[in-house]
Amino acid sequence: MSDPAWEHLQLVMEFFLRFIVCPDVDPKVLKKHIDHSFILNLISLFDSEEVREREFLRTILHRLYGKITNYRTFIRKAIADVFDEVIANRRYHFGIGELLEILASIINGFAVPLKDEHKSLLIKNIIPLHKMSGLITIHTQLSTCILQYCQKDQSLIKNIINPIIGYWPHLNSSKQALLILEIVDILDITDYEHFKPICVSVLSLLGRCMNSVNYQVNMFLFFTSFPL
Repeated sequence: MSDPAWEHLQLVMEFFLRFIVCPDVDPKVLKKHIDHSFILNLISLFDSEEVREREFLRTILHRLYGKITNYRTFIRKAIADVFDEVIANRRYHFGIGELLEILASIINGFAVPLKDEHKSLLIKNIIPLHKMSGLITIHTQLSTCILQYCQKDQSLIKNIINPIIGYWPHLNSSKQALLILEIVDILDITDYEHFKPICVSVLSLLGRCMNSVNYQVNMFLFFTSFPL
């Protein structure tokens, strides 16, 4: 849906973006005028039907994350709070995909070994997004974040796979196909030692899917190579 006010709003966002990326702007000066309240209001704008607005917001928030380093923990927490609110209230949020894209870039920069705070973000805030009713619209961005965590620390794979199986959408074949593909991608990068703790649950799930009366799920499994 196109917002009729977008043409005017775009000018404001373009000006602001150019301001914050300007190399002559001191981050200390930015911090004086951009406080925590400003960040929260900015993140609240992500729930907009206007795609172009969300794309600008994604770039702006990501740039602020990189420029004002003291705000990084706060920004991650604010994004996590949005996820929690959406899951708790079971409502659709237009900007979850863009927020996940920002997180994917942030996760990519996490140093290893991962801090407890970073692991908590995965387990408490990112993995539960698999329960969202609008999972299909954000699954690509969500699985990107999940895979990045797996690549950085395979010991987390058990904590990822088991909840995904626990959230299994028994009555939604489209979601089942997405989750099967995600599990396959995770297993592709899982070594034997970290596969052993999830072996039984994965094989049990595979067996249930193979016996599924749903034609779509059966055919998807037929054309999908499980790396077992």
